Amino acid sequence: MAFWNKWRKDQSISKTSEAWVELDIPQETESEQEAICDESVEILEYNEAPQAKEQTIDSRLFTALAGRCSPLEAEAAVSAFIDLGWDAIASEVESMALGRRAVLPSCFQAVLAAYPGETAAALWDKREEIPWILRLCFYSTVQCDREIVAEDVLTHWDDLPKEGMSQAFRLLGTLKTPNALAKLGSFLEEKDWTIAMKAAVALETADAVEYLPKMREIAGAADDVLRASFLEIIHRMEN
Repeated sequence: MAFWNKWRKDQSISKTSEAWVELDIPQETESEQEAICDESVEILEYNEAPQAKEQTIDSRLFTALAGRCSPLEAEAAVSAFIDLGWDAIASEVESMALGRRAVLPSCFQAVLAAYPGETAAALWDKREEIPWILRLCFYSTVQCDREIVAEDVLTHWDDLPKEGMSQAFRLLGTLKTPNALAKLGSFLEEKDWTIAMKAAVALETADAVEYLPKMREIAGAADDVLRASFLEIIHRMEN
């Protein structure tokens, strides 16, 4: 395109004369104009398109889930973590399960309960890599093959952590497999009355009425406190 500059003195004519000088600017060709237009459209579309942003999980959530906070803060952290959605937390849940990221068993179990199907699919084939305190949470929360779970728990019974024994007894009661019930029945005569009571409660959960005669026999020979506890369980099972 052409434009005119300001007046300027032309040295080839008189100093008092002034002339317009036309400056010629090369014109873009039609193809060049189309290319510029296309490039502008591409830039506009790129800027307008929503850009995918990788979601970052607040590190404070992990601190709370690991138990380095108050119970109320841990509970709030679990809710916030769950609300992120499975796709956002899947890899982190696996890291927790495999012991690569610290987590309280109670917090871990709450997450499992929120996504039972997803966690079962993601962790079942890796169950043998999960530390027992968390594996018991996994088995107790998601839908699993009862026979396989019972065999795994019974095979490793002596290796189970003490802090997970109460959950292990409850788990055997919910599995209700013959081997699981037989194991519970064998604990009814334990000298440690706390173990005997855990076994009795688990048998009640399983509605294993076939063990009532043995429980009555034990109750008859027990001291007053243990007898009262056994009779209460027996009464509930009979009704």
